[in-house]
Amino acid sequence: MDKVPNTTGGVSSKMDETTLRVAQQEMPPALTLLLNEWTVKTLGTRYTHLCVDASSAHPMSAEQCSLMLQGRGVLGRMDHVHKHTNPAAPSHTSDNANRRAAVAHHLRVILSITCEPPPIQQAVDAGAIRTLTDCLEHVQTATDSESGLTDAQLRWCMDAAWALALIASAGTPQQTAAVVNSGAVPLIVSFLTSLLLPDFTEETINTVVNSGAVPFFITLLSFPDTHINTLAVDAIGSIAEHTIHTRDQLLQHGALTRVVTLLNKFEADSDTDQELCLHASNALRKLCQGTPAPPFELLEPALAVLTRLVHNKDEEIVNQTCWILSDLSGSAGDIDVRIEAFMQSGVCSSLADLLGNSSVQIPILTTVSNLVRCENSHIEAILKCGVLKHMHALLSSERRMVRQLVCGIISNVTAGPSEHIEQVFVAGLFAQLINLLETHPEFGIIKDIAQTFANVTLRGTGEQLTRLVELGLIPALVSMLTADNTATLVATLDSIHNIMRVGKEVMGENDAWCRILLECGGVERIEVLQMHARAIVYKKAAALLETFFMTMAED
Repeated sequence: MDKVPNTTGGVSSKMDETTLRVAQQEMPPALTLLLNEWTVKTLGTRYTHLCVDASSAHPMSAEQCSLMLQGRGVLGRMDHVHKHTNPAAPSHTSDNANRRAAVAHHLRVILSITCEPPPIQQAVDAGAIRTLTDCLEHVQTATDSESGLTDAQLRWCMDAAWALALIASAGTPQQTAAVVNSGAVPLIVSFLTSLLLPDFTEETINTVVNSGAVPFFITLLSFPDTHINTLAVDAIGSIAEHTIHTRDQLLQHGALTRVVTLLNKFEADSDTDQELCLHASNALRKLCQGTPAPPFELLEPALAVLTRLVHNKDEEIVNQTCWILSDLSGSAGDIDVRIEAFMQSGVCSSLADLLGNSSVQIPILTTVSNLVRCENSHIEAILKCGVLKHMHALLSSERRMVRQLVCGIISNVTAGPSEHIEQVFVAGLFAQLINLLETHPEFGIIKDIAQTFANVTLRGTGEQLTRLVELGLIPALVSMLTADNTATLVATLDSIHNIMRVGKEVMGENDAWCRILLECGGVERIEVLQMHARAIVYKKAAALLETFFMTMAED
C-alpha cells in the first residue's frame, strides 16, 4: 500500500478504491478517522461514500465532522447538484434524482454520527434543507402515480426525511424553523402516509423494517410536529407488535426512551395534543408486551411517567397505563429488582385506589399478583398500601377473572409469615373464600383456595387455625376432595393433615376436629383417594388415615 497520510495531512501518492477499503478494514479506529478526513479533503467525490460508511462505525468529534462537510466532500457534492441540475428538467428525472439520492444518503449518515455539537449548521449553510426538500417532492409525484414508490425511491426518500428530522429535532430553534419554513413538514407527512396507508400489513412492516426505517421512525418522535409524532408512534407500535424480533430491535434502538420523552412532554404541557398522548401510550404498551417478555432494565425508564399517567383525566390513557404497569411487573429479570423499582417509583401507593375503578381492575390485580411473588419484606410494603381492603368487594365480582386474580393474590400473601395471614383475617377474606367454594366452584379458584388453606394450616398459629375451623374450614376442605386436579387434591390433603396434627396437639385423643371430619364424610372420601391413579395422592391419603384414624378404625 502507498504511504499512509500523516497527522499533518501530507500525502505521497494516489490510492485506488480497493486499497482504501483494505486500509479502512485494517486500520485502528483513530487512524481510520484520520484517513477519513484526508480522503474527504484530498480524493473528493469518488471516495466520499467510503469514508462516510467507515466513519459511521466510530464516534467523531465536531472538527472531524466539519472536515467531512467541507471542500469536495458531501456538501461539495451538494453544491455540485445545485449547479448542474437542469432547471428545465423535472426534479424527479433519473439523473437529478440519483444525484439528490446520493447526497441525501451521505448527509443523513453524517448527521447521525455521534458528535458534539452535530454539524447541523454547516449542513444548513450549504443548502442541505433545499436539496432534501427537493428529494421529498419526488414522493408526491410518485405517490400520485399508479406505480407508487420503488424500493430505491423508498430508501432515498427515507434518507431525506430522516436528515430533515435530525436537523429539526436536534438543531436550534432557528434551524428547526428553517426546516418548517421550507415546506418540508407536509412532504414528510406525505411520505409517512405513503408508508402507513393502507393500514400496516405484514408485507408493509417487513418492507419498512428491511429498508432500515426503524431508527428513522424513532428520530421522528423528536420532530417538532404533532401530526408527524403521531404517525411515528403509530408506526413504532405496529412494528413492535409485529414480532418479538422487531420489538426487541426497537428497544435496542432506544424507542422506549423516546416515547417516554414524548409522554413526559405531554405531562409538562397541558396544551399538548391529548390524542398524541393516547397514541404514544399505546405504542409504549406494545413495546412492553410479548412472550418472552423484554428484560426489565429496558423497560424501567417508563416507570416514572407511568406513575403520573395513572392519575390522568382521560380514562383511556389511564387504562393503557394500567396495562403497561401489568406488563412491566411481569417482565423478565430478577423479581426483587422489579419490586424495588416499583416501590421507589411510588406507583404502588396508587394501586389500592385504582382497584376501585372497575375498568382497570384486571390489569391492576395482575400487577399486584406479580408484585406479591417476592420477599416477605416487599410483600409487607405492598400490603401497607392497603390493597387487601378492596379484596372483600372484589371476591363478589361478577367477573370470573377478577375473582380468580384475587384468590391468587391471597394465596401468595398467605405463603408468608403469620403476620401476613393475620392481615387476611382482619380484611375478612377467609370467610368469603369458604363461601366462594360453594357459590363459584370454578377450577382456577378452587386450586388457589386449596393452596391458600395449605399455606395457612402450615404457617399459621394454633389460634389462627382454631378460628378457621370455627368459620367452617373442615367441611370446605372435604368438598374439595372430589376435585379432578392433582394439585388441588394434594393441597387439600396437606391442609387436613396439618389441621389434624394441630388438633391432636391441642386437644389430645378427644380431638373434636377429627370428629367434624368424620361427620361430614371426609374420612370416606380420603379412603376413596387411596385408589387414586396418581401416587402422590394415594400415598398422602393412606398416610393421613394411618396417622390419625387408625385407632378410630380399630374401635
